[in-house]
Parts: sequence; structure tokens; C-alpha cells
Amino acid sequence: MIFDFIDPTLIVNALKKMSKLTFDDDKLRVTVVDAVSAIISAVAKVVEQVNYSLGAGATYTLINYSGRGRLHEVTVISSSNQFKLTVTVDGVKIWDKSYDEAASITDEVVVVSAFQREDGKYVYHLSDIPFMVSLKVDIVNLNTSNPITLDYVFGKYEAG
Repeated sequence: MIFDFIDPTLIVNALKKMSKLTFDDDKLRVTVVDAVSAIISAVAKVVEQVNYSLGAGATYTLINYSGRGRLHEVTVISSSNQFKLTVTVDGVKIWDKSYDEAASITDEVVVVSAFQREDGKYVYHLSDIPFMVSLKVDIVNLNTSNPITLDYVFGKYEAG
């Protein structure tokens, strides 16, 4: 069993001691096992890409996941600022902003960061987006004439 290392009886007894309520042991044991199962089944997934050439006007899908979870973070580093991030959650596009648009609000919005480093590279970062059904994160080259290089792309999300 997946819970070989967890004795549900210990959790049930601890809950009883913390509460003056009475519990039906069998029902509570099932609830505890279900809750622990949900916690354990949530798995962090990491996607990385280095020196990716994104064709003129092309789209790179970094994450395309069906299921419940949370986008912890996406970071794109490039020598070009001619790109945008789009995030589609549960079939609805909730974020569709270029680097420049994100940079203009980076001081006001905690979950968005866009800035130029001292070495000239552009950094675009999004974080903390929950989803129930699906998540899709795309990087779009806004330069329709030339490819751009994505020096480093990182995505971390919780699946399950």
C-alpha cells in the first residue's frame, strides 16, 4: 500500500485528542487516507530548455498539462525582448503579455517580474497560478522576420 509509512490510526487518534467532537473511526480513517493520498499524489514537474531557437513568429509550448495543479513559476531569459508569454488555464487565456507589457507592471504586480540584467539579457518571470482542469504555457516570438534565441527557459508546476 502507498501508505506503508503512515499509520492512519495515529492521525485519527491525534485528531480525537485535539477535538472534543466524537468521530466514527472508519469514516474518519477513510477521510484521512484520502487526504494523505491527495497530498502525496501532487508531484512537482520541472521543464527546462537551454539555447532554444524560436523561429520567426513561432510559438514554443513549454507546458501543456491536463489535470489539476499549480504553476509555481515560469522564467524566460533571452537576448531579445521580442517575445510574449501566454498562459491558458482551464481553457481560458488568462495571461497574454509581451516582455515590454510585463516590464511596465513589474513594480506593481508581485507575481510578475520583467527586467533587463546588466549583461543585456531580458528576464521574464511569472509565478503562482492555480488551475483545476488544464494548464498551457506558450512563448511566442513577436519578431515575424527573424528567429530569437531563448537562452534559458524554466517552468515548474505541481501536477495532481
